[in-house]
Amino acid sequence: MEKLYKVAEAAKILGITRKTIYNHHKNGKVKLVEQDGNLKMKESDLTLLKTEVFEFYNISEAAKILGVSRWTIYYAEKQGNLKFTNINGFNKVSAEDIKRLKEIKDE
Repeated sequence: MEKLYKVAEAAKILGITRKTIYNHHKNGKVKLVEQDGNLKMKESDLTLLKTEVFEFYNISEAAKILGVSRWTIYYAEKQGNLKFTNINGFNKVSAEDIKRLKEIKDE
């Protein structure tokens, strides 16, 4: 049987809130199962969310990775050099865009 995690455990592992997990459940992205009166997340769904969560970075994280200011990230988006993705109401930058911009910057 697949390992199950309490929602609080999964949230801690992922570095997100329990509410975010419940929202993903409500939107059908992950399925929570009831066990012993608690809602729990399957390990496969945790892995799926982990991939999604860590493939995107907030503006500050992207700026830190690239060694630039947050405003440079906003400017790059305005110029079409990267695209913001809205995740749970927050603008995020994909790891792909960061990698591409880092390669350009390092040239």
